Amino acid sequence: VVGELLHMLSKQLPVRLAMVKSHGNSIFSRCDAEIMVPIGKRAEAQKILDQHFSVLKNRYVLTDPELRCVIESPETCVDALSEADSRRVIGLLFLLPTGIRKCDAEDPSIVLGSGSVMSAALTNGELSYEYAVRAVENDARDQYAEMCTELLRLLSFDWTAGKCYGGWPMRHDSEIVKLFDRKHEEVFGYPAGHRFVHGGIEVGYIVTAIPDMDAIAINLPMANAHTTNELIYIDQVQDFWT
Repeated sequence: VVGELLHMLSKQLPVRLAMVKSHGNSIFSRCDAEIMVPIGKRAEAQKILDQHFSVLKNRYVLTDPELRCVIESPETCVDALSEADSRRVIGLLFLLPTGIRKCDAEDPSIVLGSGSVMSAALTNGELSYEYAVRAVENDARDQYAEMCTELLRLLSFDWTAGKCYGGWPMRHDSEIVKLFDRKHEEVFGYPAGHRFVHGGIEVGYIVTAIPDMDAIAINLPMANAHTTNELIYIDQVQDFWT
């Protein structure tokens, strides 16, 4: 959101970026940015930001209904990047956001790949930006990672590749899923729910080491996953721990 707001502002006014700081690990509760605009353009900048935020607010009304934007004047003026360097950083924030990259063709509710901003910080002229690529298939993960590194190269950023985790391909004919379904209904008297996810690092490790292994992960019903309102239903824990 911050990247898109700054991108839209920089298209209409010169912008110099002084600070960016995310709060929270992976799932941000807040992201701050300090910018400088030409003298006499503060009101115009605020109008541009307010107008575009109303568009974003409507876009995320279901997934992040508490989204808000607060614009304040800082008490002190800090050093800022040049306009050219600010454009590079804003371009990175805008072009590498948290978001879905690919969904299943047969069932669009199944996410096959995504990218996530894990942390972002611009302090004293130095930018730290941690970005994670997730995908069900390893080749899709590698392709998206290559696209990310090419973008970083074009924007003249240095980067370091982190740990690489194996994907967890979907198996619609999974025998272990059929077995689990039977046992779940025998024990609890109602069918288990299914959901394909492109996470599951532990299972990814296992199927990478033993490619022929059929594997599933068992989880309890959750709501608002990967948001600041993520929760689990306590009554669902009872079946597993009594």
